[in-house]
Amino acid sequence: MVSKNYYQKTTGYPAHLSVGAVLFDSENKVAGLYFQEIKTEDNYFYGLKDVYFLMRESLELGETLEQAVYRGLMEEMGAGGEIKAFLGSIKTTFEKNNIPIEKTTLCFLVKLISFDESRCLEDGDICAEIKWLPIDELILKMRNQAKRLQIDDLDESEILERAKVVLGL
Repeated sequence: MVSKNYYQKTTGYPAHLSVGAVLFDSENKVAGLYFQEIKTEDNYFYGLKDVYFLMRESLELGETLEQAVYRGLMEEMGAGGEIKAFLGSIKTTFEKNNIPIEKTTLCFLVKLISFDESRCLEDGDICAEIKWLPIDELILKMRNQAKRLQIDDLDESEILERAKVVLGL
């Protein structure tokens, strides 16, 4: 039995597989994780300010994609949901410790079922705020932050555009 998580990057194999979620509510607003500033030094987004993310979660060994989505929603947003559609993937490359990492995120459209506002994603000494935004507003924010910071991995607007189609917006 393999005990090493081959979904996550290693020194010898710099590829990483994650899941992501476009979480929407009954008004078709989408949940964005908002950080005023990212203060965790081992995060490759360290020091960035005024940024939004969709839920992203690394796969654990032996975990299904669906299990990772549900776990990620609970851990990062305090949310429960129901997967409605597979939206495709986002492939990006970033550097960590001067090693280029290929990251693929498989994205799902998820309908909100429950939400615990007291939960939050800790990042050092701050907490990400969950902001419920109209999808077009979040698309614009994602595009602008990627341009402003020149980091492609901050632009999840393509997946949000796909979600709009599935939601009929």
